[in-house]
Amino acid sequence: MQEIKDFVINAKPNLSPNSVVVYSRNINKLLKELGLEWKPTITQLKAKKQAILDFTKEYNTNTARNYLNSAIVLLQAIDHEGAEEMLVEIGKERDSLHQKYVDKVDSNKKNDKQKANWLEWAQVLEIHRDLENKVRERRIKSRAKT
Repeated sequence: MQEIKDFVINAKPNLSPNSVVVYSRNINKLLKELGLEWKPTITQLKAKKQAILDFTKEYNTNTARNYLNSAIVLLQAIDHEGAEEMLVEIGKERDSLHQKYVDKVDSNKKNDKQKANWLEWAQVLEIHRDLENKVRERRIKSRAKT
């Protein structure tokens, strides 16, 4: 994994440490899913182009977009010249996912996961009061810090 991190840092030196970790994890997972060893050739990646696109379909929009971004970083760093067509295709899919995300945000509608976890403000206040009472009962605030 460190080798992949070094590769990402070399390819994108201005990334934050957290972004390096995310890109590295995504590249590692993507390669495992594709059955490829670390430092694949451009020929191996081109042969797996459809598998890359299919792999991302099982994830939500943002996660799929992040995997595609990681694939783009990998392609650019390995051999940008030999991967131009593949970069364009993956870039279009990534842009399409980003547009879906923007449209969803603009529509201001909750997705299924948000609906399942949504609390009304009255429920939040009730939970807050309950927790405040527990803190008071246990005298947690009054205990000396050690």
